[in-house]
Amino acid sequence: MRLWVARLHISARTEAKIRGRHGLDPFEIREHIECRRTLDGRQYDDPARGRQYIVKVTVGSQRIVAVLYASRHGAEDEFDLASAYLI
Repeated sequence: MRLWVARLHISARTEAKIRGRHGLDPFEIREHIECRRTLDGRQYDDPARGRQYIVKVTVGSQRIVAVLYASRHGAEDEFDLASAYLI
């Protein structure tokens, strides 16, 4: 499915987690997810947290999978980053 992310929210806790555990730069991840017409993802329903979206992006030479949730902050095209991992 094609996914449009107008704004990606990254909490301080998530930012610390992906920097510390995975060595990833949250600002680079945001840059490669926000406002990208070619963003492909998969949608899953998580019983505990609701609908989640899994997207794969390339940041430099690294392939990354990011887990997004519909944002609690605003519009339907805003998402919260739950985590990001190297693949």
